[in-house]
Amino acid sequence: MPKNASLHILQKKYGPAEALLTKALALAKQATSPELERDIELLFAELHEKKGAFKAANQHLRLASAINDSLVKIADIEKTAEIRALFDLENIELKSKHQEQVLALQRAKIDSQRNYYIMIVIILILVSSLFLVGVFLFNSSRKSNIRLRREIVERKKAEAQILQSQVLFEEAQAIARVGSWEFNLLNSELHWSKETYRIFELEHHSTDGLYEAWRQKCHPEDFILLENAIQNTIKTGEPFHIEHRAVFHDAVIKYIACIGEVVKNAEGQVIGLKGTDQDITPQKQAEIAKSEFMASMSHEIRTPINGVIGIANLLIEEQLSPTQREYVETLKFSAQHLSSIVSDILDFSKIESGKLVFESIPFDLHKVTSNVFRLFETTTKEKSIVLAFVPDPRIDYLLSGDYVRLSQILSNLLSNAIKFTEKGSVELAYTLREETQNSIQVNFTIKDTGIGISAQQLKQIFENFSQADISTTRKYGGTGLGLSISKNLVEQQGGTIAVKSSVGQGSVFSVDLRYDKHESLPPAGLAEIAPPAQMNLQGMHLLIAEDNNINILVLTTMLRKWGAEYVVAKDGQEAVDFARTNDFDAIIMDIQMPNVDGLEAAHTIRQFTDNRKRNIPIIAFTAEATPESHQKYLSSGFNESLTKPFKPEHLFSILKKYQGPNLPES
Repeated sequence: MPKNASLHILQKKYGPAEALLTKALALAKQATSPELERDIELLFAELHEKKGAFKAANQHLRLASAINDSLVKIADIEKTAEIRALFDLENIELKSKHQEQVLALQRAKIDSQRNYYIMIVIILILVSSLFLVGVFLFNSSRKSNIRLRREIVERKKAEAQILQSQVLFEEAQAIARVGSWEFNLLNSELHWSKETYRIFELEHHSTDGLYEAWRQKCHPEDFILLENAIQNTIKTGEPFHIEHRAVFHDAVIKYIACIGEVVKNAEGQVIGLKGTDQDITPQKQAEIAKSEFMASMSHEIRTPINGVIGIANLLIEEQLSPTQREYVETLKFSAQHLSSIVSDILDFSKIESGKLVFESIPFDLHKVTSNVFRLFETTTKEKSIVLAFVPDPRIDYLLSGDYVRLSQILSNLLSNAIKFTEKGSVELAYTLREETQNSIQVNFTIKDTGIGISAQQLKQIFENFSQADISTTRKYGGTGLGLSISKNLVEQQGGTIAVKSSVGQGSVFSVDLRYDKHESLPPAGLAEIAPPAQMNLQGMHLLIAEDNNINILVLTTMLRKWGAEYVVAKDGQEAVDFARTNDFDAIIMDIQMPNVDGLEAAHTIRQFTDNRKRNIPIIAFTAEATPESHQKYLSSGFNESLTKPFKPEHLFSILKKYQGPNLPES
């Protein structure tokens, strides 16, 4: 500020000073000097306090001087401001240059940083990529590990299931007594399941020598059949099913059911065999026990029945009154009926096992049916029932078939009709239904006016052990097997059986069977029986081996009537002794006897050194009525088989064949 400013302040009034102070304050504010601002503000305060007292010149002067100082300062500030402005300009230029340099440096730094950051980003991207790849690989590995672990778990689970299945399979095989086997034809290796080893009682070892070990276990007779069956299967491709025996220590026998089939490759060539072995020893033992029981039952029942019928036959030949004769005939019929019940049970057993054999023998249909008809005449007279027989005269030639089974069927149906008919009639009829050049179809009908059968009961009438209801069984008796057996006998011969009935209206049973024509040969088993006067066995010397006194009585009485001589042995050993020391024309040998049975006695006799004694005719006297048992006796050294109860004429016809010198002397 100029120096004369303070003089100007002294000379002027307060107003100009205040203006100057205001300007100074503004400059101070522009100069951004807080100190100056405070000073000026203090001057303002002082000026205001003394603005009315110009008297204090010194004070004004000091104030002016102070103001002057302030103005000087302000001037200095202005100069300073100008200088500062210049400096500022230079500074600005310098700063500009500096800033440019700074900016350049910053740009360089920024570029460097940008490059750095780019590198960082790139590195981060690479790291991220590597991380992501790592994560991916980790996840993949983790998933693979999880999948692998899962597969391992599943494999272990599958292995456990397979093991469990194998255990269950082996347990099932053990329970069923069924073992499996495989035979490789290419390398001759035989593989067995655990149960097969158990069945043949062999240690579980390698396949070396297994075939030979198995062969040694098989019964020699059965092994040939087994080998033939295997070779036939390899040749034809047809499966085989054969039962054979296996021999173990102490001659213990096992029965094995062997089933096998071929194994083929993709080209259809046979490369091996596979199959099963089942231990059926318990079943076979049960069959044997059943057969023995049936044979024992048959013997125990048929033997006394034979005595009753035999005595009845003897009585009929005596001089009897009509009433006595009727009683004896009724007694005989009752015994025969009881015998038929036993036959029903035996036949039922055979039918169930499928062992029933049908024969084809020439026979006269009229004679067979009339014999069945006459069998029931006495019974119908007692019940006041009309029994009618209506044959077909067009069938005047012989037929070929199993007339014994036909008689059994008709007897069952006729007996059934008579049993359930209290009054009215029963009719047996047969008629020609169809004829060809070589065969005919015959329809048999049994019609009655009995109690009839309801529609509901008709559905089960042919079932085993079935009768209309319990009250029927109590009232009429019977086994309930007759109709079932008849149906099986008819159907196994290719025929049909049917029934029509209603309650209170009677029943009609109809049977259709086909038979071959046979005109050239005489009927078997139906020749006219010689009258008693012609039954002559004079000169025959017989040995009777029988332990039952009733049977002995019947046999000896008949033989006496026929003029034969006899000796009685009470057991097999006694029979052997008699046969060794005496000459007989024939031996009637009971099968079941104490000490030594008939089979063993016959076997011993066939070992005699004397030719005539060794070949003496032996007749099996047995209660077993099956064809199998008869064949067994014929294979065991017997010449004939006579079943209890027997017909006198049947025994006579057998003995007549051996009357007189039958073999040359040794």
